[in-house]
Amino acid sequence: MVNFTLRDVQGESLLRPIAQTPFVPAQIEERCQRCSEIFALQTTGLAKRLKHTGSSRVTIGLSGGLDSTLAMLVCVKAFDKLGLERKGISAVTMPGFGTTDRTRNNAVRLAELLGCSLQIIPIGEAVATHFKDIDQD
Repeated sequence: MVNFTLRDVQGESLLRPIAQTPFVPAQIEERCQRCSEIFALQTTGLAKRLKHTGSSRVTIGLSGGLDSTLAMLVCVKAFDKLGLERKGISAVTMPGFGTTDRTRNNAVRLAELLGCSLQIIPIGEAVATHFKDIDQD
């Protein structure tokens, strides 16, 4: 059992404004510096791991959204740092029911522009089969 005293807070406001992005600097210059530092940490970490394991290939899921785009850019920068061929980056996009033309095209275009390998594996039929198997509408 833990003993404590609870103050009466009736009438006091328990709400205060909280920034929507409290860890993102408000000043543009500081924000750019922070983003560059984070990107450098990611690319250096990946490059170090690739070198340690002797890997010259990675496979990355590429949806065409922001998260996978950033992950792809980290891979490209790490490969460039190590002098590895970008074709060693295998981008896999798996369009399905929720994939829009825009995100699919973004994924394909990004892989092509960056000079990475690309596999397009449509999963719509496989997902429909699995839904049928589990009686999911």
